[in-house]
Formats: sequence, C-alpha cells, structure tokens
Amino acid sequence: MENPNTNYLFLLGLSKIYEVLFNFFLHKINNTTDFNIRELDETIGKISKEIVENLIESSSHEAEKLTETDCRKDLRKTDKPLWSQVVEQFYDQHGYKITINDVPLDHLLVHFAFLSHLFNDAAETLKSGNEKEYVHKVLTINRFITSHTLPLINGCTKNNALAKTLKPLITRTIEYVRPLAIKEVSKNQ
Repeated sequence: MENPNTNYLFLLGLSKIYEVLFNFFLHKINNTTDFNIRELDETIGKISKEIVENLIESSSHEAEKLTETDCRKDLRKTDKPLWSQVVEQFYDQHGYKITINDVPLDHLLVHFAFLSHLFNDAAETLKSGNEKEYVHKVLTINRFITSHTLPLINGCTKNNALAKTLKPLITRTIEYVRPLAIKEVSKNQ
C-alpha cells in the first residue's frame, strides 16, 4: 500500500475537502442557500453523516465567530487587534493573497482556502518530482495548522458546534502531515 504522504491523488483530495469547506463557510456567512453541502459528503466519500448534518444545522452566527481573535485563548487582549496582520504575513510569506468582503483574514474559512491552496501546491510539487520542495510545502502545512487552525478550533469547541464538528478533520490532517514534518526536522538535527 502506498504511503498517503506521497500520494498525489490523496493530496488533491485534501485540497478539495478544504476548498469545499471554504465555499461552505463563505455561503454560510453570507446567508446564501445556493451551496450544496452534500458535495462535501461526495468529496470525502466516507464522511460521517453526523458531520454533514451538523454542518447543515449550524447557524450563520456560529460560522461568523470562527476567527482566531474570537476563539484563541492564548492571545492576550493587547495581541488581538494585530493578530489578523500576523496571519496575513504568513499568507504573504507563501505567496497567497485573498480578500473576501467583511471576512477577517484569521477566519476559519480563509484558513480552509489557504489549506486547499497549500495541499494543491504540495500535490503538484510531488507530481513534478521535486521532493525537497514538496517536503517544504508539507512543513508549511504542518506549521500553519498547528500554529493557527488547531488553536482556533480548540478555542471554539466549547461554545461552537461547528468547531466541535470540524475538530476531527483538523486532527486527522495533522496526523497526516506530522510524520513527514518530524522526519524532516530530525534529519536536519
């Protein structure tokens, strides 16, 4: 069985999952109903019906509140006004630009768009055979999720059903990227 860490189609699948979640949150925040959440079920294949149902039942208020500045418990009050800039710098360092009307850059939907972009880039880099660049991209994914997405989700799970629903996906993504990140870090020591 091929290691999923080096499977091009698996990476594209993760990219698609995060792309669909980005679109879901965009529609949820804008209170539009023209998005088919069942696409997520089809994309993942084995996703739990409970997760899909929880996403469907979630409120736009819950979706709006999924920002690092609203959820993270480790940010001091004085850090919060600047936090979107910290996240924006991370995006800039990796050549990523996105603007969504009235949505802060530290919102989970922007995280999902960025992760979709990163997984797609990693897949294409792997396909091209550039292993060094591929490893760099996976390390970036690991750093972003562990530094930004997971703390956001962990901070919101107590009061936000959406965060609680999405935590297993974030955790599984970390389980996917962490072994490669650990291997690479230990190689460089």
